[in-house]
Amino acid sequence: MELFPPEFPRGTDPRERRSGQAKQQPAQQRSAQTQRPRQDAPYAPLAANRARLERLRQKKRRRRIRIAVVLAVALAAALAYFTGLYGASIALLGDIVDSAVIALSPGDGFPLDLGMDELIDVQPLAGGFVAVDDRELVMWSASGRELRRIQHGYGDPCITTGNTRVCIYSRGSTALRVEGRRGTLAEKTLDGNILLARMSPNGTLAVFTDKGLEVYNPMFDLIWQWNRLDAFALALTFDDDNRRFATALVESRGGALSSTVYLFETGKDAPVFTFQADDALPVALRYLSGNQLLCVFDTRAVVIDTQTGQQTSSFEFGTRVLQSVSTQSDDSLALLFADVDVSRYAELIILDPALTVVGTAELETRALRVSSDRTHVYVLADDCVYTYGLDGVLYGRTLLDDTPQRLLTKGKLYLFAGGDAMEFHAPSRPAEGEEPFLTQLSGVAPPSDSASEPETHSASGETSQTDSSVAPAA
Repeated sequence: MELFPPEFPRGTDPRERRSGQAKQQPAQQRSAQTQRPRQDAPYAPLAANRARLERLRQKKRRRRIRIAVVLAVALAAALAYFTGLYGASIALLGDIVDSAVIALSPGDGFPLDLGMDELIDVQPLAGGFVAVDDRELVMWSASGRELRRIQHGYGDPCITTGNTRVCIYSRGSTALRVEGRRGTLAEKTLDGNILLARMSPNGTLAVFTDKGLEVYNPMFDLIWQWNRLDAFALALTFDDDNRRFATALVESRGGALSSTVYLFETGKDAPVFTFQADDALPVALRYLSGNQLLCVFDTRAVVIDTQTGQQTSSFEFGTRVLQSVSTQSDDSLALLFADVDVSRYAELIILDPALTVVGTAELETRALRVSSDRTHVYVLADDCVYTYGLDGVLYGRTLLDDTPQRLLTKGKLYLFAGGDAMEFHAPSRPAEGEEPFLTQLSGVAPPSDSASEPETHSASGETSQTDSSVAPAA
């Protein structure tokens, strides 16, 4: 690569060259050329070299991506040849091609305007996310590129995702669709009315209807079925092995409602184990490591041994009113207790996998929702997000222009508020003796018709730490 400017060839003294040229030029032209350049003007040859270097770097990055795609395709083809899993391998090849196309065409980043009416739900999707409102289903990549925008046509849309796929359905209907990042993968019309659906990490789909539970493999073939007519499903989850799954049903016993958790495996027709919880309604289920299943009810949380079906630990809520729960981390369970209709007080309790209390916090504000990851717990309030450590220590408070609606914590942190999607950056833990951080996060700036006073808040979507602080929670 040539790093010397073209007018300074190697082996030639630039001063001698300029001197020789000056003798042949008129005095007026020599005077104009000897003027000193402006200090702020870039040196054109060096700027051109920098631009060329950047183009070379981008070319190398694209080449590395292409090499990785070719190797992955070759590996998938070898897998198909030696194992005979042609259908699954074809689906894998399609996902690899989609990922390569998306990687080579990045978006403009965040924040971004969702361009949707009232956000109903949002779920992670292959590093990005998918959002749904009453009219549209829209997918975005991790770089902020809009992948697809679909008019779904469902009256009460619900979504569930598995890696690169999203299933959309409406409770009470018989139809569902599975969408990929580049097209529709399957459309199904079932015999019963859909109550609940969940998708595993590899795209295996479980659908509970008023006639029972059905499971479809990633190629949408029915592989398992369980007939059940007298129960209502409120929770359903898959293990990471895509083979074990559990559902929590509400049943009537002796004139009272009770809940039963059923543990299944796709290779067995009958339930492996059952667990009964009287006078409790199921809220969430999640498989933990070490053959354990976490079950959260409206009155307590319990952990079940999946090998024996026996309860190994529990945590009673007492008189607390459960507002929100986060089971997104294998290392903790976050419980938010509040009664938003009568009080502006909320309590956060953080439990470890054995359901032992490891952190608590109190908030004198209207708390709406809780999310968590491996290192933080996030409480969404009226106009801000509180960030806590797993020990309940307040790290900071992030102010927002609108009420936060969702915070996705799988991979990148995505915060949704006021019709915008923003990347969220958790504040660091304050040093001993320091106050928690106070930060500001803004979405897409509204268009301005005329020049006016500068905006108070940045529209970049970046979270910047300041010297301001808030009082720590009790």
